[in-house]
Amino acid sequence: MDMKKLMSALMLVFASGSIALFAVLFIYENRTLKKEIAELKTSLDQAKPGLGEIMGTIHIHHAKLYYSATKDNWDLAAYQLDEIKEGLDQATELHDEFKTVKTPLSVLKHMTDQGLSEVDSAIKARNKPAFLMAYQHLTQSCNQCHQAADHPYIVVQTPTGPMFSNQKFTK
Repeated sequence: MDMKKLMSALMLVFASGSIALFAVLFIYENRTLKKEIAELKTSLDQAKPGLGEIMGTIHIHHAKLYYSATKDNWDLAAYQLDEIKEGLDQATELHDEFKTVKTPLSVLKHMTDQGLSEVDSAIKARNKPAFLMAYQHLTQSCNQCHQAADHPYIVVQTPTGPMFSNQKFTK
């Protein structure tokens, strides 16, 4: 065998070996990355708030919405309403398919759209009588959503007494 053919054969063997080595390393790295991604997904799932925590926060904002609007603190009321909307968005993003609830939360959430819109309009108009009616409608729609989600035992109501003595609701 002449030197040129020998070099070509060696280069072919080397190239084949390099490709095989590259393939083995690629498969190993791919498996390692998949394992790391799975571990990160598990960590994220464990870190995200549960639906009960999110809804509990919404419940607090619902009460603070009432307190602030009934004290004519419309800026704070607008803030509380925005927090409720953000909480509902977070609930649907993180828990759209929740346990035994048959309807996705992203569908159920729309049951509150009208009530939220009415409250928003009353806040913008700084109209307390309109707010009180809209707030009742929003509260009823929350309870209808809970019933549709097979959680009829969760009943929201208008606050009946002071709850947050550590926050000033007047302007």
